[in-house]
Amino acid sequence: MRILRYMAFALGGVAALLGALGLFVYATFDANKLKSEVVQIVKDKKQRTLAIDGDMALSFWPSLGLRLGRVRLSEHASDGEFAALDSARVSLALLPLLSRQVVIDQLELAGVSAALVRGKDGKLNIDDLLTRDEPPENQSLRFDIASIKLTDSRFDLRDEQSGRSATLSALNLATGRIANVAHGHLQLAGRLAVDKPAVGTDLLLASDYDIDLDQKRLALAAVDLRLKGDAATLSKLDFTLTAGRLGFDPASAQVEADKLRLIARAMLDDDTIDVRLDAPKLQASSEKTSGETLNIAARFAGAQRAVDAKLDLAGIQGSAKALQVARLALSFDAKAGEVVAKGSADSPLSVNLQTLAVEMPAFALDFDATAGANTIKGRLTTPLKASLQAMTAELTKIGGEVNVANPQMPMKSVRLPLAGQARADLNKQSASGQLSSAFDESTLRSKFSVSRFSPLALGFELDVDRLNVDKYFPPAAPDAKKAPADKPVDLSALKGINASGVVRIGALQAAGVKVSNLKLEIKAANGKLEVAPHSASLYDGALAGSFSADANGNRIVARETLSNVNIHPLLRDATGTDMLEGRGNLSFDIATGGASVAAIRRALAGTARLSLRDGAVKGVNIARTLRDYRTLARTGATKRAVAGEKTDFTELSASFRVAGGVAHNDDLQARSPLLRLSGSGNIHLADSRINYLARATVVNTATGQEGKDLASLKGISVPVRLAGPFDALTFQPDFAAVAGDPARARLGPAPQQSQQAAQDKISAQVPDKLKGVLGR
Repeated sequence: MRILRYMAFALGGVAALLGALGLFVYATFDANKLKSEVVQIVKDKKQRTLAIDGDMALSFWPSLGLRLGRVRLSEHASDGEFAALDSARVSLALLPLLSRQVVIDQLELAGVSAALVRGKDGKLNIDDLLTRDEPPENQSLRFDIASIKLTDSRFDLRDEQSGRSATLSALNLATGRIANVAHGHLQLAGRLAVDKPAVGTDLLLASDYDIDLDQKRLALAAVDLRLKGDAATLSKLDFTLTAGRLGFDPASAQVEADKLRLIARAMLDDDTIDVRLDAPKLQASSEKTSGETLNIAARFAGAQRAVDAKLDLAGIQGSAKALQVARLALSFDAKAGEVVAKGSADSPLSVNLQTLAVEMPAFALDFDATAGANTIKGRLTTPLKASLQAMTAELTKIGGEVNVANPQMPMKSVRLPLAGQARADLNKQSASGQLSSAFDESTLRSKFSVSRFSPLALGFELDVDRLNVDKYFPPAAPDAKKAPADKPVDLSALKGINASGVVRIGALQAAGVKVSNLKLEIKAANGKLEVAPHSASLYDGALAGSFSADANGNRIVARETLSNVNIHPLLRDATGTDMLEGRGNLSFDIATGGASVAAIRRALAGTARLSLRDGAVKGVNIARTLRDYRTLARTGATKRAVAGEKTDFTELSASFRVAGGVAHNDDLQARSPLLRLSGSGNIHLADSRINYLARATVVNTATGQEGKDLASLKGISVPVRLAGPFDALTFQPDFAAVAGDPARARLGPAPQQSQQAAQDKISAQVPDKLKGVLGR
């Protein structure tokens, strides 16, 4: 009983002392004086201006507390605002103050705003606030806060060195007990915004915590972090990070993670991206590193493509100096339209964390892809070196092969061996490499460089000594060359490409046409592809020009010039016809656009010009046909085009104005010692039709083919109408015009019946002759 009495006396004494202390504080409290003293201390010590605009009030029950209204703090040696709060309330427990312990029952802050800035010189705008006198040895200040509540606050971070900024707004924070040693639960909600890259997400965090500042240890448990919003090019981002436990021990540089899981989903344009990471147990310290497994699964899915990938790491162990992964396995399954690809890779991995270097002595990648009846199979292997400190990676010796199979290829399949190397620097956002292959008679060498990863900026060079495309994909049969049904034309894929480079091919054969010294300078940016300039040697002449395709409006422009070309082998290889000989020039400047093949043909516009010399129209001898005119008129005999016959010319020229898919010509001129040919009319490129009137005139009967036998026809002009679709042209001579010519009397008399018969025969025979002239 005596002990209880002593305890009662002691408690009464303490209560009396606290009551007296409270009455003294309340009686001597002067808010205005305290304001001015605090403002002056801040001004003297930190060269900042503190403005306490709101009221300051003291409360005693249920605990000693202080309420503040609006408070503002300036930047160092400046009038600019650094931080502010709308209101604050702090309540203290009195008894712990006697033993130099600060126990705050509750800390409430509302409307807090602050801006953290790193200047171009690397200094922070709070460096002056972080400097303080060290506490005396063994007299560190203890603190204990029962709870913290932060509402409707905002924090801005700005880095003037990088030009980036971030904002955490609408911030609400509620915690449990915060002390030198404490356990509790926290909840945080806010809005995160970043400018580079553009990020705007809602942020939610809930977690238990375990703090031990004496042992310098922090652990989180039952972690649940969620982000929802947009990030860079991703929209509708839904990110979740959960963990059974996350531990941090700065003294031993130890990090622990148990039951770590990351799940993310987002949209990239119209495609969906899903990523999942699972790590049952990971531990890393300066002495030991270990882990069970690390599994990453990702899926990229869209209307025309889908990719599933999985990365598994198992047997993670070692130390800070050397980290080893017993097994690294990568598998993927991809589909793009009708293209399906599957593959896997398996490799051991070693990492030197002292130099932050990674080495993988053998990384292997197998893949299998199909596209309709086409298949692509291959295997690539390479050593891997990487520096986590420098953020670089290098594939030092790429080797492998790709096998392409297609039932349409005469040899059915082609094997392409591959060799090369590649290097990437993530800090500089750059990469470079080279790749080569040799198959059949062809040798390919390529180089690439990336100057920026996002958005991708690619440079490349491709050199091929010779390539015969027809060997692997023979030209289509004549019946297969008929115009197909109208098809859409979509150039939108160009909008995602930013690349420039050069393609050089020593000798190329494609679609029957042979060229040499081909050089293409290619640039793609902002949705526009330009192949300009490009040049080649072909058929004893030269090709030079430019080509562009613009996805912004589906526009196409081609400007080409063929100089001093031997037209006979060119037409024979390109069209399979033997109809024209000569050497000369062809040029055109054509622009068009549209959403389909038909629309593009209807929108063709521009100019074209043809000029040939010392050539011949093969398959018909016009001079001989005209020489036989009297026989045809009197006997009705017919004569068909004969292989080996031809009509010589010394010059042939024509120019075209193209508009609305129609090419108009009115200056056709063909000359030979015997004949002159002129004409005018339209070629409807969109509808594949022609409407043209040509005129042939005998001008000299002394020289040239059959000249002496045509004296009676000198000066006669025969008009012929060409009309109809390209694949069914009709030719109609205008006999009425010939009958009105005074020179007709030189043909001699003929019975009316014979003349009528001759006219009918000529009507049937002249188209055959003209078809020979035009190669139909």
